[in-house]
Amino acid sequence: MLEPIATIRRPLPITPLIDVVFLLLMFFMLAASFQKEGELQVQSAGSQLEQATDTKPLFIRLHADGSTDVNGQTVPAKELGREAANLISANDKLAGAVVQVRQGTNTQLVVQSLMQLRRARVEPVALAR
Repeated sequence: MLEPIATIRRPLPITPLIDVVFLLLMFFMLAASFQKEGELQVQSAGSQLEQATDTKPLFIRLHADGSTDVNGQTVPAKELGREAANLISANDKLAGAVVQVRQGTNTQLVVQSLMQLRRARVEPVALAR
């Protein structure tokens, strides 16, 4: 009768495992981006734009077809910030802006418009329905 051969158990070396985990950790750390995304300060419409002062905000509409209106006047989307800043500087009764986004408007147009207003130092800016 044959007796079963005893199996010899050797401990698994964990050094290669640690090396693999370290390499994976290094890969994910180097592949990840740790940059801080830009922030836009936006208020809800009517919050602080019309306080006890006699100033009124600009009314900006963003349409689904990519067109923009500033106080009812059609303005090219690329000129929105400059036109808003010019209107505010020319009229002491204007301050800030309310941006109305029409249904179906591209999100990229909204973000670009808000960034243009920020660069033109039009403050405060509020979003409205």
